[in-house]
Amino acid sequence: MAFGDIPFRVRFGITGHRALADLERIGASVREILKNRIWELFDRPLSTKHRDTDLAYTVLTPLAEGADRLVAREVLRFPRAEIEVVLPLAREDYLRDFAGAESKAEFEELCGKARHVHSLRALPLESDGSAAALEEDRKRAYEEVGLYTVDHCDVLIAVWDGKPARGRGGTADIVAYARKSKRPLIIVSADNPEQTILEKGAGLSLRAYDRIEMFNRFSVSEQEQRDYADKMHADLFATPEGQKLSDRVKDNIREGLLPWYVRASLIAKRSQKRYFRTGLIVYALTPLAVAAVAVGILEPDWALPAFLAEFLFLLIIYGVIRVADRRKVHKKWVETRFLAERIRSAIFLLSCGVKPAAVSLSPFMKPALRADDWIVRTFDEIMARVGDAAPEDQDACRDGVAFIRARWIGDQIGFHAAKAEKSGRLSRMLEKAGRAAFLAAIGASAWHLISLLTGYGGFLPALEKPAIFLAIVLPALGAAIGGVRTHREYSRLEKRSQSMEAALRELDQKFAAVAGFEELQALLREADQMMLQETQDWMMLMRFAKVEAI
Repeated sequence: MAFGDIPFRVRFGITGHRALADLERIGASVREILKNRIWELFDRPLSTKHRDTDLAYTVLTPLAEGADRLVAREVLRFPRAEIEVVLPLAREDYLRDFAGAESKAEFEELCGKARHVHSLRALPLESDGSAAALEEDRKRAYEEVGLYTVDHCDVLIAVWDGKPARGRGGTADIVAYARKSKRPLIIVSADNPEQTILEKGAGLSLRAYDRIEMFNRFSVSEQEQRDYADKMHADLFATPEGQKLSDRVKDNIREGLLPWYVRASLIAKRSQKRYFRTGLIVYALTPLAVAAVAVGILEPDWALPAFLAEFLFLLIIYGVIRVADRRKVHKKWVETRFLAERIRSAIFLLSCGVKPAAVSLSPFMKPALRADDWIVRTFDEIMARVGDAAPEDQDACRDGVAFIRARWIGDQIGFHAAKAEKSGRLSRMLEKAGRAAFLAAIGASAWHLISLLTGYGGFLPALEKPAIFLAIVLPALGAAIGGVRTHREYSRLEKRSQSMEAALRELDQKFAAVAGFEELQALLREADQMMLQETQDWMMLMRFAKVEAI
């Protein structure tokens, strides 16, 4: 696998005892599990075909003495491994718990390798309270960091002697909380390190692994990717506003974000074409199948070829739906478009030296896009590789505002205005066509009814079969037209784009009044949240607009 591919990153939390008798044997057991047995913790068995995408490890730890540091060092032995440090107390308070200078030096060394270091408590503990109250605050802080670790990891590694907790928030309590949360567990016996237990819990998500594998395996030629990236780079930066940005900023975006945006966008575009093509085939062939049945009934001499045609139409409908489902074209389109839009927003934030926050999900999104989903993992992995691009001076800030207004907010206003107009026009056109089909069906039915009431007098017998045929087929045609309208969600997309256009125009006025970098930074985060919310809404709307036989 090429270094540029996205790995499936597993976040390990750590809990365990501070005093350990045999560090070397414990470390060897941890190392063996991480190297050879981690696959056992996935929610479903992985076949050999899944092994093309590498695993990468991150360890989330308070770096307490003992198990925390031991396991952290073992995790950091692996390629692409990272460490994130979460402290239970303010740094100066926490350091008081370490045995001496050597322990503090080890802590500082590991902190120096961390991707992030943050404290759950920003302020020192109050020193004017009683000693008992102060001690209780410390115990509560250690319990909170243990629970936080479980809540924010994929797998908890526990170096545990199997005995009840010796105090509040002890190892046994954290293990019990992990089991209650159905978090996968790796338990290494503190007394007999070769004795290990792996508990799958809810399991690591094979679905997320499969999607990252799909993203990595997507076939795109170097020339196609280069052409797409060159075009996007020119659209962004070969403009009066883009040319004023520093080369450092543009190079950072070109190397760190555009390749991933291109890959996600190409997958989304190809999947969207297949999805729309599937819908058109299904909704076109459905009335044809009904028409074949009508011909077979009305013209017995044509019954065999008519019913054969119906069979073939239905077979094709079933086949294209099955192929689309097996290839997951609908999910690929929706999910990779979501990812592409998150990367696109990151491009504009980074152009002003602001790193976007990690993907956060509204509560209503979680059934559709879980926190451990591949989009979150992939976006986080991409952003971890992007260099810092803080603005150098006030002029850079002004240039950034001009670039944002023209190339991001302005382009989005134009996009949503055009989208609302096109979606509304197509929705009304399909609505009229569907209504016309049903009115024509009513007319054909009325004609047939009149012919029955008049005893088929005059020229009516010649029109009997055509009237019956139209009465049968036209409702199916109307339903197919309605299916296309629902499938494309034209009406709701029109209203969403109208609302988004209005919101973006208000946001553009705020950007016009920006006075400094801090104000720009806050406004960029507001814009990013607006774009995220809009993309989430779109994703929730379109992921349920699946192609189904009428």
